[in-house]
Amino acid sequence: VRLKVTTPEETNYTFEWQVDGAEEVIGRTAILNAIPDSSCIYQLRVIHPNGCDTVLYFPVQLYPVPEIEVSAVPSTICPRSSSTLQASGATIVSWLWDDSTTANIRIVEPQSATEYFVTGTDGNGCSATRSVPLTILPSPEHEILSDDSICANSSKMLVLSGRALNYQWHNPDV
Repeated sequence: VRLKVTTPEETNYTFEWQVDGAEEVIGRTAILNAIPDSSCIYQLRVIHPNGCDTVLYFPVQLYPVPEIEVSAVPSTICPRSSSTLQASGATIVSWLWDDSTTANIRIVEPQSATEYFVTGTDGNGCSATRSVPLTILPSPEHEILSDDSICANSSKMLVLSGRALNYQWHNPDV
């Protein structure tokens, strides 16, 4: 917080900053840079060279950083697959993702492992940023080892190299 008082330059005023009525003077210039850890009231006593003074009060409302969460479902995907990213927070009024989209839900199809960032802003203008990683599994590497020629009305056993949990054959001509 930067608090500043302006006075006529030709007058040599004295300044005394205090916080929440405490006796301790925390500043003696026209400008006070402070980092409060809670809401408080700063008071400034301005003393004219003739001895007259006035007290000014500066209330500072400190708002908490909003709490946000972000998830990826699923968080680990195969190449050419998608994941749904979702950001949530009880007090958030606007969202901003790293690609400039503004919805709290985003569908992504990354080609490599990456991390996505989202910023949530609450009604007080306070914001927080969180990230969510997305893991891309390697593509299985397989190769048909058999000769790909076959005679009409005959059958042939195809041999596939590599390891997988499941296989699904597909004939694009059928």
